[in-house]
Amino acid sequence: MKTPFDKKLILQPFSDIHNYDRSYIPPITEADLIVCAGDMDIGYNISDWVKRVEDVHQKPMICGLGNHDFWNTSTANMTVSEWVEHYRSCNTDLTQFMYNETKIIGNYAIIVATMWTDFQGENPICIRDSKLAKDFTRIRVNNDSNITAQQMLVLYKEARDYIVQELEKHKDKKCIVVTHYPPTISCNITFNITPVSYYWVGFMEDVMEKYQPAAWISGHMHNTFIKKFGNTQFIMNPAGKIKNSIIQNPDFVDGLTVEI
Repeated sequence: MKTPFDKKLILQPFSDIHNYDRSYIPPITEADLIVCAGDMDIGYNISDWVKRVEDVHQKPMICGLGNHDFWNTSTANMTVSEWVEHYRSCNTDLTQFMYNETKIIGNYAIIVATMWTDFQGENPICIRDSKLAKDFTRIRVNNDSNITAQQMLVLYKEARDYIVQELEKHKDKKCIVVTHYPPTISCNITFNITPVSYYWVGFMEDVMEKYQPAAWISGHMHNTFIKKFGNTQFIMNPAGKIKNSIIQNPDFVDGLTVEI
């Protein structure tokens, strides 16, 4: 049976809207599907934002989860798995929060994971220098203590294995991978690259090169980066935080659409 998405799929990708200090609603476009690659940064009240988006758009939206979406506060203190279940409980007929999950739409397989970081292949210097990141005081995987580098590596490996599994499984479809952490350091065009720079990346260049998914959408780094890697359209369109009514990323394309 033919579906509306046997044609090319038009995506509206963005990320890192950090809605704790504003209320960003994506503009109306011709997109078939809105894709947020994490860091909505609203926490427990995410369902209020979903309702506002749906009131405007009335179209499907997929949201991956970023590191900030797991940050604990004085009013919401949960583990990673508890946060995942909370976000899933906010799913609606139109909106899905996804963590190591795949959605099939017609001939497309949309594979979604936070991905986390591999610390530059478990480089001890990267691990050491990353410990000042606020993630290590705001995120927990159990009730006993804050997340450690070793625990984050486990989450990365789980995500990597899941993405590879799904790319293998859906070779007959056009695959779109959505991860908060980018799979390549080459998207960092803002800062000088040092060992700690790799904390912001979950290395998967080898996976992208082997499987050549139709698209890979990421966020996390607050600069726009759109480039073709082989047959893969890589898209990073983060807004970044806001200060004095100015968004952090001057190259953010509000209402960007991409046909895949």
